[in-house]
Amino acid sequence: MNLSAFTNYNGITLEIVIWSMFIGIVIGVGAVLYSKRVLGTFVRALLKIEANSPDSAKTFNELGFKHTFLYRFSLRNKSTFRKIVYVTDDNRYFIPSEKVFRADSMYSTKDASLLIGLLAVLAFFIMVLVCFLIIPDLVQMTSDFVGSLFGSSVNLS
Repeated sequence: MNLSAFTNYNGITLEIVIWSMFIGIVIGVGAVLYSKRVLGTFVRALLKIEANSPDSAKTFNELGFKHTFLYRFSLRNKSTFRKIVYVTDDNRYFIPSEKVFRADSMYSTKDASLLIGLLAVLAFFIMVLVCFLIIPDLVQMTSDFVGSLFGSSVNLS
């Protein structure tokens, strides 16, 4: 599939734009799955033991989790995750009572299975392939239509 005839501006082709959108969808699906599955596991553990105050807060080890780089990155200051999961001075974690509903809805896994994520990526990949098959014909049809209106051959590429 050579779509190099669709060069618009500074060598940016339609193919590059479509593949960039596909990569963006894959990254987005990955981020949602990470949030719901990985961070969600930690949130659900805090909710299960009702760690709703600094007095009932627990450490990673007490919850059976390893304090990995990804958790540290997610718990950095001003992150969305940090607005849900609070940290005490002695590195214990809890979810305040007023944030429990929000935490449960944001980090539940009922609508974020791995299968749904893979199906979303597959569906968009099929759409990308269909675009590569249809768009050259659409451009040619548009070129022919515009050419018939003005009585000359117009080249849109």
